[in-house]
Amino acid sequence: MDIYFEVQFLTQPINSIAMKTKLKVILDIITAPVTFQVLGNKSFYDLIKETGYFENSNKVFEDDIAYVLLDNSELIEKWFEWSENKRSSDGWYLLTNDSRKYEVGRIDEEGKRGQFLEFTDKRNACAVFIKREIDELREH
Repeated sequence: MDIYFEVQFLTQPINSIAMKTKLKVILDIITAPVTFQVLGNKSFYDLIKETGYFENSNKVFEDDIAYVLLDNSELIEKWFEWSENKRSSDGWYLLTNDSRKYEVGRIDEEGKRGQFLEFTDKRNACAVFIKREIDELREH
């Protein structure tokens, strides 16, 4: 799956406007936790909305996010911190579990953990978390 994505991603013309737009959207998304912390005067919802993601959500996939995280791996920890420091009682989470694997799951309104996905690759877990987190923002 990753190989197919990488081939598909790399065969697109680098000067394509659509490609540049998609890359910009993803870069703005993956830097959102840092931007949120630095600015301090915008909601996370507004930051994600301003990336253009809400209008392009059907064009940005988990594999796209994971690919861009390859060159921005320092941001993965920022998303783990974001997940840990969220102040809502429900929503998506990202953590390292007791098995030393990476877990993406959802806590419901009653504070109960439901089904979760487990990953051996931190970057892929982060990409899945990001996509689910921002899709939930988009839906509300």
